[in-house]
Amino acid sequence: MENYDNDLVKLDYKKPKKTAKETMTTYDKAIKIMFKVLFYMVIYLIVMAGVSYLIRTFDL
Repeated sequence: MENYDNDLVKLDYKKPKKTAKETMTTYDKAIKIMFKVLFYMVIYLIVMAGVSYLIRTFDL
């Protein structure tokens, strides 16, 4: 039991907490980038669908 007590005593509560950016692994960063790419792809798809609709409707 004394090992657990010593670990509790050694804990330093004054350390500044790491921000989410500092704790992110490379996998988290890759996933974040992929979601960003997916988001822009969806916007691009909607815009291109609108352009295609306008071209077909007005025979431009």
